[in-house]
Amino acid sequence: FITIVSMIMTLFITFQLKISKYLYPSNPEPKSTITLKQ
Repeated sequence: FITIVSMIMTLFITFQLKISKYLYPSNPEPKSTITLKQ
C-alpha cells in the first residue's frame, strides 16, 4: 500500500511539473506555488 501511494505521488508531482512547464515555460512562479501547496 505504501509503495502504491508513493508511486501515485511521484506520478502526480511529475505530471504537475510537466503541466507547469507547458503552461509557463518562462515563468518559475507556478512551480514554487505548486511546491508550497504540496
